[in-house]
Amino acid sequence: MTTQKISIRLLKDKKLPADVLKKNYSSSTSPKITGKSELYVDNFQNSNVDWASYLGIQAFTQGARAVLFVPVKSRWFALCFSGGHHMLDLEQCEDDFGLRVALNCLDPDEIKSSDVFMPSDHSKQKRTQTTRETNLEGHDFDGYTNILKNITGKAKPQYQHISKNVTASSSITINTDKSPADIDKLLEEVLDLYGKTDYEKNFPETTYINAVKNKALIGELDALLVDAVKAESDLVYLIIPELVNFAEIAKYDYSLKRKGSRTRYTSVLVTDLYQEIKDAAATVDLDFIKNKYLCLYDDNDKEAGDQPYSLYSAMVYDCQHKGNTYHFSHGKWYCVDKNFSDGLEKQISDHKKAPPLPFTLIEYDPATHKDENGYNEALAEANSAVLLDKSNIPVGGYDKIEACDVLYKNAKGHHYFIHVKHKHGGSKGMAHLFAQGDASLTLLRNQDQKFLQGIAKLTNQKPEDIAAINGSDIHIVYLIIAKQGTSQTLLPLFTKIALSRTIKSLISKNAKSMWEFVGHATNTGVTP
Repeated sequence: MTTQKISIRLLKDKKLPADVLKKNYSSSTSPKITGKSELYVDNFQNSNVDWASYLGIQAFTQGARAVLFVPVKSRWFALCFSGGHHMLDLEQCEDDFGLRVALNCLDPDEIKSSDVFMPSDHSKQKRTQTTRETNLEGHDFDGYTNILKNITGKAKPQYQHISKNVTASSSITINTDKSPADIDKLLEEVLDLYGKTDYEKNFPETTYINAVKNKALIGELDALLVDAVKAESDLVYLIIPELVNFAEIAKYDYSLKRKGSRTRYTSVLVTDLYQEIKDAAATVDLDFIKNKYLCLYDDNDKEAGDQPYSLYSAMVYDCQHKGNTYHFSHGKWYCVDKNFSDGLEKQISDHKKAPPLPFTLIEYDPATHKDENGYNEALAEANSAVLLDKSNIPVGGYDKIEACDVLYKNAKGHHYFIHVKHKHGGSKGMAHLFAQGDASLTLLRNQDQKFLQGIAKLTNQKPEDIAAINGSDIHIVYLIIAKQGTSQTLLPLFTKIALSRTIKSLISKNAKSMWEFVGHATNTGVTP
């Protein structure tokens, strides 16, 4: 039996096909299209494509694309063929439609593939595929640190007449043997699936971070994002909002200037965007953020990637609003489970400078220290401690590891492994800082001989002396350089999660953990 692959989107309530099409495409006719359905095709010429016979159309180019709009009850569906979604203004479609339908109809133990992003200063994205179907836990999905973006799996038996296998993101992709004239009945079932809440029981791990649906609240949160961009907040980051092929992408620019005069960058950094906004004397509002773009290019300056991305979809931002924690990324606002966020805040607060630091905590002076390395040198000198910054130790199973930036031993023989980072310390960010301290402690507790020998050589001691550190009190200290009294002393949600998990890991290895912000010296006249 022949089936047809279709990508389905649901238009927002009260939206009509004319509201969603990007331009005035000419409607097409077909003996297979009945009722009030509307068909629009782009790139009409004399060459067959595989889906043309399904729609009852005879001649198209290989690059042709089409959208079939089908009314169901009081809503409209958009059925997209061969890139037909590019004909649509996707902001006029329900962005949670595909995943909601999929999570309501998929068998929880029959997941084949999942795409997630892990919001942070560099918002990691990953795809996990398994040779045999499994549950989300088998895909290493953690609802407190991951947000599901795409899923593929096998439908439950009662839904396999819709499609045996389902792939979903904001849209849902199915294979159906229904003709265009009969597909409205199938779409009625899909619309009913969209309204169900079975996913809360079947996939509870996807409910800890929920998309915000209330339009008024989204408007309030968007206003906070605009204010943050105006203020050049360091809580705003830029990302590429989709998985892309970096073998084809080498440069980036923004659409603030005429195309021929744009500066191309090798990294996606919000500081570059802020400078361009200044240079262009641009007025920042929500329309500006939604209608200016992050553009991708290859080494030959040809446009690459699927499409330019609006700044709105490329921004990451965290904020507190009316007692709740919100996260913005990929063009969506998410609300974090309040019990979780409150507990998280308490746990990391309990370890902020607790117990009190036993060494002298000097301020960061941009004029004197110049950079993070200079600060580490001054901190070591002020405390008669050992400077280990930039002293990597090659250890099997790990990349080269820094034991710490500064190693301090007090009069009681307690050892303090001090790790220092600017809050904006580059693409590795805070997560790298926390992981470095945890990896160092793990190697020490495991008595890794290469690691012990490496520290011994760097500190002019014997390996057995370093091994003896395991018998003393060990403290892992994280110092975060940030201007006091500014947004820099606010940690993004997923940085807090990474810190919380690291603290738990350190405690499980019988170490004490503490962290603190390092203030900037005032009146230096220098901005790092």
